[in-house]
Amino acid sequence: MLLLVFVLLVSGCGKKSESTSVDGDKLKEPSTEVSSDMSLEDAMQNREDITSEESLVEQASEAEETVDEELDPVVSQIIYQSGPFLGKMVKEISLKKPVIVMVENAPAARPQCGLEDASIIYEYLVEGGITRFAALYYENFPERVGPVRSTRPYFIDLALEHKALLLHAGASPEGFNLLASSGVKHIDEISNGEIYWRNSSRRAPHNLYTGSKTVLPVVNETEDVDIVESPFTFQSVGFINTHEAASAYEVEIQYWGGYVVTYKYDETRGNYLRFIDGLPHLMEGGKKLYADNIFIQYVDTKVKDDEGRLEMNFDGSNQAILIKDGFAYTGIWKRDEEGKTHFTDLNGNQRTLNPGQTWVQVVPLSARVEYN
Repeated sequence: MLLLVFVLLVSGCGKKSESTSVDGDKLKEPSTEVSSDMSLEDAMQNREDITSEESLVEQASEAEETVDEELDPVVSQIIYQSGPFLGKMVKEISLKKPVIVMVENAPAARPQCGLEDASIIYEYLVEGGITRFAALYYENFPERVGPVRSTRPYFIDLALEHKALLLHAGASPEGFNLLASSGVKHIDEISNGEIYWRNSSRRAPHNLYTGSKTVLPVVNETEDVDIVESPFTFQSVGFINTHEAASAYEVEIQYWGGYVVTYKYDETRGNYLRFIDGLPHLMEGGKKLYADNIFIQYVDTKVKDDEGRLEMNFDGSNQAILIKDGFAYTGIWKRDEEGKTHFTDLNGNQRTLNPGQTWVQVVPLSARVEYN
């Protein structure tokens, strides 16, 4: 009896499925009926496969819609810009105009912070046989830079040359006069301390700092923006002119007062590790400083008063040595009528530099410089 019922059930499934026809360009709908040459198990599997395919198609369609909604074509593109002071492409330029920060270099100020992010670092003598840094930023600006100290007339001239905003804490008497008469853009911590702060773990005056959180809003909201011009010519491929080059794997610069700066060439990195008085010049956290290019700029320097303040003559021209790639190139520096400084070879051809950070060591005419 049970066998008879099963036969009848199978016989009842023997009808051929009728597919639904459609007009025009419409596709036929998939049939879900059971054909005569299918078992019940196959039929059920076929139905599950169809349902699964429909689900996958639906999920893919939903995912595509989500991508279309969320994808921003502007965000998905990375646009690189040419950094005029670094000579290489950068993802973005942090500042609307160059910024020069006066950074102290007395022993009590070390280790400093933020110098590794500067595009160009100028090192000048100040009174007392110590030096001070004018760190120029444009492509990047660090979260923290300092210690910040006072300015001098020759630093103000440098800021005017680069059309830079000068950040400092006070000035020499002549410096204050020049700040008032020159029209240089500057923010003095003494009269406007909002962008500065002091670190209680250090003793004053070696504990004043500034950084990106306070500086960027001030600089980038200004409408006082000039066309930024690169002071250097950069090369994409390095080459060595052996006819004028001398070996310079180690460079030693002796400033007045017994202060000594040394650079040692790192062949693996292709740049120079910087030393102060025989030890690597380290930043806070132990980061080392490397120079891709070094200019030694000879300047007529004189002591002008009993306080040991200095007078430097940047008019006209004088000797300059370019150090890069393990070699030294003798040439000249010359300031033009517009106040721009150019570094050239002895025939007046502009020097070409490696992309990266450049150090300019401003030294008296009597400074002792050795390289080998």
